[in-house]
Amino acid sequence: MTRAVRPLRPEDVAGIVALGAAFDRALTGTADWSEEDPVHDWRALADPERDAWVVEDAGAVVGYATLQDDGEGTFAADGYVHPDRFGQGVGSTLVGLAEARAAEQLEAVPLPRVVLQNTVLHVDAGARALLEGRGYRPVRHFLRMQIDMAGPPPEPAWPDGVVATAFRPDADTADVHACVHEAFAHEWSFRAETLADWTARKLDDPRFDPSLWVVAWAGEDVCGVALCTAGQFDMGFVNSLAVRPVWRRRGLGLALLHQAFAGFWERGERRVGLGVDAENPTDAVRLYERAGMRPVWQADVYEKVLRGG
Repeated sequence: MTRAVRPLRPEDVAGIVALGAAFDRALTGTADWSEEDPVHDWRALADPERDAWVVEDAGAVVGYATLQDDGEGTFAADGYVHPDRFGQGVGSTLVGLAEARAAEQLEAVPLPRVVLQNTVLHVDAGARALLEGRGYRPVRHFLRMQIDMAGPPPEPAWPDGVVATAFRPDADTADVHACVHEAFAHEWSFRAETLADWTARKLDDPRFDPSLWVVAWAGEDVCGVALCTAGQFDMGFVNSLAVRPVWRRRGLGLALLHQAFAGFWERGERRVGLGVDAENPTDAVRLYERAGMRPVWQADVYEKVLRGG
């Protein structure tokens, strides 16, 4: 065996993209990795030389993982193993490295409760068994939902007083950011971002297309948005569907979905997907099912308590 574990190198980008694409195709049937993805992840790391690892075998990248500290008591590990190396100890190596690095940083975290989280696909029974054997427990489940459109979607039925427009980057950014943050503020995985950070992450994405962002207005106020990307995960993808709390239960969410579907249909996209917390407190899963979407796979968030109850 010529397997080796080492820190990241700039020249690893292509190998990591190939690894991630192979992993996703084997377990989900789709893949959407670009060279910008790992580079974006590295920028978010406090210390890329110590918070990311590559497992190399015969010159090929067969394992990759990162560890991020969210500053709120959660370390988040993210790891991938090439499907040709499943069951050969690569995943166990990566989990051990993330745990050791989190333990090194634990004393510097002033909060009373600190956890380490690792998200795996539910279909990956080996990964789930690995984590459970190391003391993790599942704490949350996320679904990928999808619709395959056989014909044009229904016309949106907007609530009285609501009109929809395409997103205008020069005029609407602050209002849309505020709407998204208010809509998601109480969701389990939500992390607030400054307007500047959110704008850079969203609008600097090379796939950003303002014509696919639907903005719903009630007078001069943004009441809901559907932020969409074409050609993501081999389909049209609704990255955020946000409705301000006061506007819920009025049909706005369904109207936004139908408008998003229409935009994709016009571009030739016949498959549309999105991700959702299976325990979303706004009953989002039922809304998506009403729109004709179905779950196609599930990801499970596992958590290990490092300090506190």
